[in-house]
Amino acid sequence: MWRSFLLAGIIFSFLSLNGQDSPLEGYIQKALESNLKLKQKQSNYRKSTYALKEAKGLFYPKLSFNARYSVAEGGRTVDLPVGDMLNPVYASLNQITTALAENNLTDRIFPPRQIDNEEIEFLRPKEHETKLRLSQPIFNTDIYYNSKIKEEMTQVEQYNVEAYKRQLVSEVQTAYFNYLKTLEILEHLENTKKLIKENIRVNRKLFENDKVTKEKVYRAQTELKKWQQKKAEAVKSRQMARAYFNFLLNRDLDAEIESMEKQDIDLKILKREQATQQALQKREELKGLDTYNSIADKELERTKSNMFPTLNAVVDYGFQGTQYEFNKNQDFVLASVILEWNLFHGRKNQNKIEQARLEKKIVNQKQEELRNQIRLEVINAYYDLKAAGKAVEASRQEKQTAKKAFRITQKKYQQGKASLLELIDARNSMTEAGTDLIINQYKFYGKYAQYERVAALYPIHRKNIDENEK
Repeated sequence: MWRSFLLAGIIFSFLSLNGQDSPLEGYIQKALESNLKLKQKQSNYRKSTYALKEAKGLFYPKLSFNARYSVAEGGRTVDLPVGDMLNPVYASLNQITTALAENNLTDRIFPPRQIDNEEIEFLRPKEHETKLRLSQPIFNTDIYYNSKIKEEMTQVEQYNVEAYKRQLVSEVQTAYFNYLKTLEILEHLENTKKLIKENIRVNRKLFENDKVTKEKVYRAQTELKKWQQKKAEAVKSRQMARAYFNFLLNRDLDAEIESMEKQDIDLKILKREQATQQALQKREELKGLDTYNSIADKELERTKSNMFPTLNAVVDYGFQGTQYEFNKNQDFVLASVILEWNLFHGRKNQNKIEQARLEKKIVNQKQEELRNQIRLEVINAYYDLKAAGKAVEASRQEKQTAKKAFRITQKKYQQGKASLLELIDARNSMTEAGTDLIINQYKFYGKYAQYERVAALYPIHRKNIDENEK
């Protein structure tokens, strides 16, 4: 089965898909450095790393500055009946001291005075509080699991970058093949033009020698007009293929593209079972879902841990008073240890636990679905590649047959044993066979690029993902 692939490669090949010195490999590296969509995914990865740093920062103490100045009026009051309590005492003391003074036993007399009852406002009319607060989490499971989940999410973003790199490599390869295909079709059309011009020349000679009528000359010239139309379409295809290839590399759409010299192909084609096993081990999409499964486990543990209390230490140092002054009479220090334990919240935590369990079940189902999808992709790519290889062999044989048929018909026409229509049909058949061979040849390479992607054969080196943004 693989003989047909290798035979087609030896006969029609011109490039090595994974050759380190090939222009294609250079273009792939350029795309991995410059592609805009890849840069967006790299930015998402960098964003996730900062989210991870933010989550880890919650373990450290927090120091904050707080300042408050209040002006109040009204509100609750506290009544203190100091007058009602002390005025009778003062009256009795005055009676005693007055009697003693009359007997010359003392000269001290309390003045007759009344003390008013006090009414103290709960809100002071003016007040300020300026302080520094230092808080430190001592026990908080939510902070711990949040940090672990952010770390896993960073890993997921990294797998997303690598998965798109693999897709981008396949797109660059396919776009490059499409461009080379248009070049070969144009070259093939130029060779066909020589035959058409030769046919016009021969018919003019025959007409001048009264061997054919004028309409055969016109018919030959009409074929040249048809050729010009085909060339215009081929030029358009070349320009579009060039523009899309340069778009993937994020460079000028009209930039020149270096083509490749013909050389033996070097394809890495595995058996279907080996390719499937390779894909299941290497595909980044599956690794990402494995990480999501780990995230689901940690999310479930975090939800379960909500039944535990949180413990925080808080120290305040600052100043309080009715005037905005900072002195020893107004400063204070307050240290606290705060324990918070949610004992009942309408079964909120139990419901969240059930949601987390269902989320994990969904992730497990997605994992199994993705594995089956990858197996299916490998099967499709494997047999598409096989069919493309056979199509190349069939096209090659068809081209050889059409070429022989044209030469025979051309000799017959020159001898007057075949009509112009038969000659044109033979030439058209040869042209179409040559075009089909070129199309099927590059279709084969395109199918291999797809096979290489789904089987995870291309080595995606794990470098620093955001190295190009530094």
